[in-house]
Amino acid sequence: MLYTDTETLPEALPAEGHKALARGIWRYTTVPGLPELALFDRLKERGLKVDLWPGLDAYDLLVEVALKRRKKVSFKVDVKDYTSVTTLAKLIHAQEGDKGGAEWLVVPDYRARQVPLLSGVCERYGMRAVTASEFGELVCKEAGVSWT
Repeated sequence: MLYTDTETLPEALPAEGHKALARGIWRYTTVPGLPELALFDRLKERGLKVDLWPGLDAYDLLVEVALKRRKKVSFKVDVKDYTSVTTLAKLIHAQEGDKGGAEWLVVPDYRARQVPLLSGVCERYGMRAVTASEFGELVCKEAGVSWT
């Protein structure tokens, strides 16, 4: 599983010569960004071409896979880590999908129970919902490399 440590969240500590982020930025930007970075790192380690936050963060990841005898396949990914699946589903409805153009909604593995509900919502807008590990396995299979 990818990024399963939900018990140990980073603690904001003062350090000489540095300032801590305001709680809101730390809680709603930094901590949710950890699963995005974990997926980015894992895919890069497998030799895949991955851009982080393309188009000024239109979505979170652009993964490009060059297939033998076929053209390149692109995966536009938005990683979401919401405690409330209902709140996330309402956001997807309000935006009629992903306002940045993502085709994949990826949730951390520890949110796997959210995928069935999100799949139904995402399908209405031409998106697919999966866990980070499911996405990694799928993309690595397309690229002909091992996810594990």
